[in-house]
Amino acid sequence: MKDVITIEESGMTFGDFLVDDVFRIERSDVYKKIGQGIKTVEFICLQKNDKVCFVEAKKSSPRTDNEETFDAFVGELVEKFTHSFEVWMSIFVKRRSSDISRNFLEVDMKTVKFKFILVIHGHKEEWLPPIRNAMKRRLMPHNKIWGSDVVVLNEKSARDMNLIRQTEENDI
Repeated sequence: MKDVITIEESGMTFGDFLVDDVFRIERSDVYKKIGQGIKTVEFICLQKNDKVCFVEAKKSSPRTDNEETFDAFVGELVEKFTHSFEVWMSIFVKRRSSDISRNFLEVDMKTVKFKFILVIHGHKEEWLPPIRNAMKRRLMPHNKIWGSDVVVLNEKSARDMNLIRQTEENDI
């Protein structure tokens, strides 16, 4: 049996993931070396060897009618996703070395899909589209260049995608 990992974040349990398919970027040696001024997501995971997923978890989000706070929230998320992508890419092209699994270095850059996944604890389904739309607008250049996609989920939809596991706390 292969080793698996779970990740506790923002009141949710992510996993089970194969150990070699997860990069805990916030805890990595490369982040510790360049961390000053760099923001990262919680972790990066591989799905079916053709998707590199950058996963950020939040306990909540500001209301969309509080424009200044909402824009700052989206801006911080965009920085986390793009910085994490750039750190991963710098490892991939061997500009930096890291404790990353070989699986991440063997993805086929011609066919790989990049996903920026935000999971917000306790959110209703109808609260998700405005956040996704704002993130897509801000990430549009990256999405066009790299063919990346933005996904915003709550616990239920994250469970449906097998990103988080069922726990007593997030039972429906």
